[in-house]
Amino acid sequence: MTCGWAHARGEILGVIDGDGQHPPAVVADLLDAMTDRTDVAVASRHVPGGGVSNWSALRRLLSRGAQALGLLLLPGTVGRVTDPMSGYFLVRRDVIAGTDLDPVGYKILLEVLARGDVRRVAERPYVFLERERGESKVSAGHYVGYLRHLMRLRLHPLRSRALVRYLVVTALALLADALAFLWIFDVQGWNLTRSAAIAGEVGILLTVLLHDLWTFAGRAARSSLDRFRRLAGVQLALGVLLFLRLLVINALVNWFGLGPLAAFLVALAAVTPASHLLGSRLTWRGVRS
Repeated sequence: MTCGWAHARGEILGVIDGDGQHPPAVVADLLDAMTDRTDVAVASRHVPGGGVSNWSALRRLLSRGAQALGLLLLPGTVGRVTDPMSGYFLVRRDVIAGTDLDPVGYKILLEVLARGDVRRVAERPYVFLERERGESKVSAGHYVGYLRHLMRLRLHPLRSRALVRYLVVTALALLADALAFLWIFDVQGWNLTRSAAIAGEVGILLTVLLHDLWTFAGRAARSSLDRFRRLAGVQLALGVLLFLRLLVINALVNWFGLGPLAAFLVALAAVTPASHLLGSRLTWRGVRS
């Protein structure tokens, strides 16, 4: 499939089975869905109007079980579509440009969603028909391969440059957070809670800036409006955790007698890394390295 795409000349690439199980007429619906803002259009069995023809109860159960397993292991990828195992879809060429796709078996949609720069997905219904000729590809090995594919995609970010960059950004944000607190609290003489709150905001702003300009450079939208929306998302995601950090600092100082600096550092180490991870997952979840 990927070899065929490499030789294709169009700006929109597609996948469809050649055994009659995917009705060709649905291609027109998928093309209609490929507006300027749509990156991937998927033919789905699980939206209103879609379905399967004569599947057994066992096969239906296995299909739904495979989808549930995908949601468990890759919620940010599988959760974007109702039919992640669909082999019938269209994708814009620039979405996967420069991306090394390496699907296990024929479930290439998972690769596109997980590794491509996919921002907007559309779905159109279709009824999965019985094979006109040949034998079914579904077997126990098929599901084992699907599990291997999920695990490989799950572990892939651990081998990517984005993880290293993310860790560097987190470390820099923590350092800036601590230095800002020391300057505001010790030098300026502001109270503990206000100093910690402002220092936390410094870390958040630096995180947004460095992720946009470095960690996810070239993938995240670069407009000022997009950055503002992402900053608002970070603030919303991290607001509760920042409040929790302030509670921890005050509790350590007032109840356990720790000094302000020691309390700040303990809270910083305990809460901030998790908050940066949460903020990144919520606000850059559509970005892939």
